[in-house]
Amino acid sequence: DWIAQTTAQQAALQSYAHAMSPSVPVLGPAIVHSFQDYLYLGNISRYTDFGNSHDYFYPNWPEENATCDGGTAFLIFGGPFVSCVTRQATLTVGNQPIQATEFGFNGIFPIPTPTPSTAIYTDDKTQLRYVPRQYFTHWNAGIARSYLYELLDSTDPTSGGAVCLYCQFGLVTVSGNPPSAIGSPKPAYNALAGILGNFVDSNDTFTPSSLS
Repeated sequence: DWIAQTTAQQAALQSYAHAMSPSVPVLGPAIVHSFQDYLYLGNISRYTDFGNSHDYFYPNWPEENATCDGGTAFLIFGGPFVSCVTRQATLTVGNQPIQATEFGFNGIFPIPTPTPSTAIYTDDKTQLRYVPRQYFTHWNAGIARSYLYELLDSTDPTSGGAVCLYCQFGLVTVSGNPPSAIGSPKPAYNALAGILGNFVDSNDTFTPSSLS
């Protein structure tokens, strides 16, 4: 009974975390295989402080509309895909804010040939365009915090490492194998570094004013 087990584990997690510090935020579970599973699990917000989502849109662009079949809770909902994943998360946490604890686009170049039938790849130039836009798409959707998967590629296919769907999601490509592997920033890494540099507050003595 996965529903009873998930609820019990979530309650135990909250109890343990708040025993250490009542201020430690507790995230709900991310359910990635079916919109309707959020509906089956139901509202467990008494054991959570944030909802949780894993937002993998690849190979579609971040702002693309989608039709989400969420069962009787949604019927058929059409709109930005990010709205689908946030709406499904609210089924378990109500009005609590949402964190996206995983999202990303793989960035491998060149794309392997032949491409495995079970894998969907985007190249590093597409990753460059999509990763920053996904962050801002999350911001516009009111997602409280977003965690990109991942910093480093898992393998180097040019040195005998695997080429797989989740192995080249990093912002940094890996050349060679541990312990002598060397990392090289991908274009998306530099783009995010530039955005962070533009938003850095180097002087904290200013008085905030309206953006409008």
